[in-house]
Amino acid sequence: MRARDRLVEGLDQNPPAYHPSLRLKRHQASGPGVFELSFGDGGRALVRFGEQVREGMPHVEWLAIGGHEIVD
Repeated sequence: MRARDRLVEGLDQNPPAYHPSLRLKRHQASGPGVFELSFGDGGRALVRFGEQVREGMPHVEWLAIGGHEIVD
């Protein structure tokens, strides 16, 4: 939950600035627009930023959450 909160905080900035503990990077093996977020002791998430659902609010699509196995 802390990683999610830090991601949202970073998205609220203009331009977006992500907390270094999130280690956000493109994950090309999963296709265009997919990012890998690594956090804590082995936590991983695959996310994509989608079309806004609410005006002025970024939309994050959580594709997978788990350990390193989700990025293999």
